[in-house]
Amino acid sequence: EELPDFVFFQKPEGGMAIWVQFRKDINIRQVLNYCRDRGLDISDPDFYNTHDNHQLRLGFAMMNEQEIKEGFSILKDSILSQFQ
Repeated sequence: EELPDFVFFQKPEGGMAIWVQFRKDINIRQVLNYCRDRGLDISDPDFYNTHDNHQLRLGFAMMNEQEIKEGFSILKDSILSQFQ
């Protein structure tokens, strides 16, 4: 709802993670570094051998609702910071 012009995903039928596809002009390495510097750890896409450097797996199994909101806020800021 908040980043429809920047990320794309399908609501999963189950599980504890979603795969998010980012627009091609978003620097995923910059997103990862920004998030990690602020305490949000997102798995490196190379770990999953997806061969797609514009896709990330966002897991939320060990997070409560407040932590998910805080994590999303950091992720959103990391994306928007590239276009300011």
